[in-house]
Amino acid sequence: MQKPTLVVPLRPRSGAVCAQTPLPAPYGLTWAQQAGRACVVCGQQLTTGAVSRGWIYGKHGAHRLDVEVWCCPKPEGS
Repeated sequence: MQKPTLVVPLRPRSGAVCAQTPLPAPYGLTWAQQAGRACVVCGQQLTTGAVSRGWIYGKHGAHRLDVEVWCCPKPEGS
């Protein structure tokens, strides 16, 4: 039997929105979001100018799920 997967909803790419949105729980983040290669909010691929959003803390039994997350860069002029 296949386990259900959690999907993080994609939002329009807007650095101002991504930088101000509350952080999600560590459960259901994609591999790219956990590795800092995708925005933690909208899921878009990150290149240069990504903004650190800090750490999301969590655990599953004895396993720590702490992960440093990043978001889209802020738009110019913000």
